Amino acid sequence: MPNVGIVISNYNGWQDTVRCLQSLEKQTYRDFEIILLDDASTNDSVQQLQQHLPANTVFLPQAANSGFAAVNNVGMRRALEDGCQWVVLLNNDTVAAPDFLETLLRETPAGAVSCPKMLFLDPPDEIWFAGGELNRATGKIKHLGGHAKDGPAFAEKKQVSFITFCCVMLP
Repeated sequence: MPNVGIVISNYNGWQDTVRCLQSLEKQTYRDFEIILLDDASTNDSVQQLQQHLPANTVFLPQAANSGFAAVNNVGMRRALEDGCQWVVLLNNDTVAAPDFLETLLRETPAGAVSCPKMLFLDPPDEIWFAGGELNRATGKIKHLGGHAKDGPAFAEKKQVSFITFCCVMLP
């Protein structure tokens, strides 16, 4: 029974998904399974992905396109059925650092939801997301750190009022 289920959905983006899978194969933390869903891609994604599946992958091609949220729900249900204690929702166009899971597990308090700082692939030292602020009165959100150079100011974990679900760890 894996401790973490990483749910990734693909729709016509097998090239990005393969890069994501390759980055997950390099994780220092190994007690996880990948639950990969293809949301009824209209290209050759299913065939291409079948050629690049890591051993710890459950591949669930869907017969009909149900959309991002619904297909992620299918993946989360599978992770729960498989006994995972944590579920990570991860966008398919993400390349994870080798210590990604190890760090998230170490830094996430029991019962909490966690979202890591995310950098652009190019340039790799530029921040895409370092948390966010939600204005409850207006409903507007603000990304923190957007396009800033990564550095000490963004090295500490902190509680925020908004996170993005392109990468989130859920208990």
